[in-house]
Amino acid sequence: FPVTIKQQYYFFGDIGKNSIDVLVVGDSHSKSIIPGLDLVGKVRKLKFARIGAPGCPPLLDVYVLKGNNLAKDFCPQLAKAQFDFAYSNHIPTVLMIARWSKYFGLDGDQEERFYLGNGVSNLKNFEFSRKVFNAQYLSTINQYRDKKIKVIVGIQVPEQKYSAKQVYYKLSSLEDKSSHQFFIDYYSVQKNDYQKMIHSMNAFYKVDSVEFLDLSSGLCNGGVCHLGASLTPYYKDRHHLTPSGARTVGQTLIASNSFQ
Repeated sequence: FPVTIKQQYYFFGDIGKNSIDVLVVGDSHSKSIIPGLDLVGKVRKLKFARIGAPGCPPLLDVYVLKGNNLAKDFCPQLAKAQFDFAYSNHIPTVLMIARWSKYFGLDGDQEERFYLGNGVSNLKNFEFSRKVFNAQYLSTINQYRDKKIKVIVGIQVPEQKYSAKQVYYKLSSLEDKSSHQFFIDYYSVQKNDYQKMIHSMNAFYKVDSVEFLDLSSGLCNGGVCHLGASLTPYYKDRHHLTPSGARTVGQTLIASNSFQ
């Protein structure tokens, strides 16, 4: 790998094993979930590796024309390195985790929006960007399948409307600790709103015979996708999990027999 890619490389789970069972690929969401997957790996006796970088969708031949501060060809080079690593190390399963909605163009105003390209056109256009995303998502899955590698897609964690830092800072001034959870839930995203966002990516989440991993497990109940517990935030900001949030997801994945 180029040096920059080496720096984004981790082993976790049952690290005593020689062979890697699951390669996790993705953006910063694939990094923040590591404490949860580490729990899963230790219980299920699975060795995980992760290769990723912030702002890079784990999709082959996708160029980020606008949205991150990386060189335009960094993300496709990274995706190719992920693919080559999985194939050359005979890794049976690849788990793709990302803030998919960002690349799909569902959130963020014009200033924050990601624009994707295919290496041929540098057109920064919303419709073209989404076409690139859809085409390369399918192409990436098929290229992994052609190498007999199973693909699991992580359904992204709920995106909150408020930053956990802001909410927990406000809570710190409340003397009555018993009211904390009420306020946390008040500022947390509603499960219906989260599901609407997921369903609006209908074509993306309904690819034939792809296995999906629900990363909202353990975060959503009672109609609310919680920002955190009374004294423990599950999020660092609006969409990255804290280690505690990641472990909450991990415990639920273990209970649901994921990765059997």
